[in-house]
Amino acid sequence: MNFSNMTMIATAAFGLEGVVAAELKRLGMKDVRGEMGGARFTATVEEAFLCNLRLRSADRVLMVLGEQECRTFEELFQFVKTIPWETLLTKDGKY
Repeated sequence: MNFSNMTMIATAAFGLEGVVAAELKRLGMKDVRGEMGGARFTATVEEAFLCNLRLRSADRVLMVLGEQECRTFEELFQFVKTIPWETLLTKDGKY
């Protein structure tokens, strides 16, 4: 997986989405846009760590591994199985 330009989501409490988006822009993140539940942006792994340390109004920073509309648990389960986990984690699970 290419870790240089990943889509991330900084989650936030209802009503703070714009505040989080403004903080991300001040930190120099790219493609920032507020959405329900937080703000989406593009970042490297290093930038994501920086956001985790410096964001004051966000709850957490999450990496988007894939997106698909799922209406049942089985659809969600099948979708999660398609994510290339071997490119994200080592065999010993340390990274």
